[in-house]
Amino acid sequence: MLDEHGKVTVATCNYCGKEYHCPSKNSTSTITAHLNKCLKYPHSHVNSVCKKQKTIELQVKGSEDESKIGLWKFDQTLSREALTELIIGAELPFVFVEHSCFVKFCNVIQPKLKLVKRRTITRDCLEMYNVEKAKLKKILTKNSQRVCLTTYTWTSLQNTSYMCLTAHYVDDDWKLQKKIINFCEIEGHTADDIGKVVEMCLLHWKIENVYNNCRQC
Repeated sequence: MLDEHGKVTVATCNYCGKEYHCPSKNSTSTITAHLNKCLKYPHSHVNSVCKKQKTIELQVKGSEDESKIGLWKFDQTLSREALTELIIGAELPFVFVEHSCFVKFCNVIQPKLKLVKRRTITRDCLEMYNVEKAKLKKILTKNSQRVCLTTYTWTSLQNTSYMCLTAHYVDDDWKLQKKIINFCEIEGHTADDIGKVVEMCLLHWKIENVYNNCRQC
């Protein structure tokens, strides 16, 4: 708005539409002060603080006695990793991340969460598999580690033979762990067929100094 001398006296914000007094002498300072407080201006001081602000949460661990109050801040990377673990752990199809009900649920509980498409979650699952495989490979190749192997074989309705090879070991916390290190199709259920696959798997995982505590009956 201009006065009788053609000078600006009232300005209108292009973001929120609010009108405010804007004298010609201090027009720049007045505009800057308004933008710092404007909630719809993306670079305002208020919005910057809100983006960095953490949320107080109550963390419950097992029982009420173990509950504690801490600060929580949304993390897109951790949320995406948790989603990948959900897909793998619950054996969900990759297209689940595009389901309208799941998208609505995520938008309600955390609007900041950027959901990914099924092709992206497929790559995330494969990447997590490779990372976990590298960790397990490092554990199994320790000099002090002792690993026991068990095999499970079966034939499908299509008359195809499969074998699952599981490694059992005690971790650094003295807890018994078991991990599937191979799942594949085999030619048959004979000792030679199984032995060849097991040998190839051991070479792949670099498990050496293998001792056989079984004897032929």
